[in-house]
Amino acid sequence: MAVEQESDQRLNTEVDINENVAVEENLQHSSENIDGNENIDPLIFTFDPRAWDSLDNKERDILIEKGPMRDLNLEFPLDSLDRHFSYAYYSRKLSNGELFKSNDTKTFLAHDGMNNWKHLSVRLRQHENNVEHMRHMNTWYDLRLRLSKNKTIDDELQREIAKEKERWKQVLIRIVSSVKFLAKYNLAFQGSKEKLYEDSNSNFLGTIEMMGEFDPVMQEHIRRIQNSEIHHHYLGHNIQNELISLMAHAMKSVILRIIKDANHTPKVEEFFLGFLKVDDTSGLGLFNELMSALGFLDLNVADVRGQGYDNGSNMKGKHQGVQK
Repeated sequence: MAVEQESDQRLNTEVDINENVAVEENLQHSSENIDGNENIDPLIFTFDPRAWDSLDNKERDILIEKGPMRDLNLEFPLDSLDRHFSYAYYSRKLSNGELFKSNDTKTFLAHDGMNNWKHLSVRLRQHENNVEHMRHMNTWYDLRLRLSKNKTIDDELQREIAKEKERWKQVLIRIVSSVKFLAKYNLAFQGSKEKLYEDSNSNFLGTIEMMGEFDPVMQEHIRRIQNSEIHHHYLGHNIQNELISLMAHAMKSVILRIIKDANHTPKVEEFFLGFLKVDDTSGLGLFNELMSALGFLDLNVADVRGQGYDNGSNMKGKHQGVQK
């Protein structure tokens, strides 16, 4: 058996990168729940005015910042008079030659809709000259300007939310580092107690206490815990198990990629992929469990070039062993 140092370094590097991404993605939702500010994916955000009644403040701000979006690839249906909506109604020229962009607002036209295309131009002109429309347009442009300059009424609140999100991110980075350290050196996580600064609490909490002696971020986090200022501290056994699971998944993904990217140059390496729980310990039962695991990992058994077993008859038996 030969374990190449180069491959080991590559594995550690790739695991660090993939693991940090996976942990951040999976824990991002939890940290956002704490500060109460959910991120919105612009790819799934709707710009359809029909959905605007249910917008929250964050979605409204995104809509105003980006402005209306027009789909120019739609084929509008014909009515009984063979008329349909035209892209030309998206904008029109004013008498002085200025281009005026039409904007949907919550007036009677937006609520009721319209399918009388013959008189649409007249209704649009009435709508644009409506006092309610002008008032809403002024509000729209004013808010859009303030958003672009970060001068909104809740500007201070938004800064505090961003600051709190960054603090939680830094706390999680340190917790992840503690989990990585203990896992790397095969040290036990759990102790007999789960409270900071108590005897026999755990190796994990011990590393947190150590960081709190010199690290300002962890010092502040511990202070908030001790003063009961926060209830979600991410130091319990559940978050430890979740982080271990995320890291194991990231490491397994990297190992499988290394296996699939291997060339034909002979190079023996050893990687651990996990334990298998078996109910049938006969040769056939173990074989079926192994084949199922290889299939789940998308590893082709035809690529197996060598096998190693202990001397148990159910493993190495020449008649009914797994090797047979």
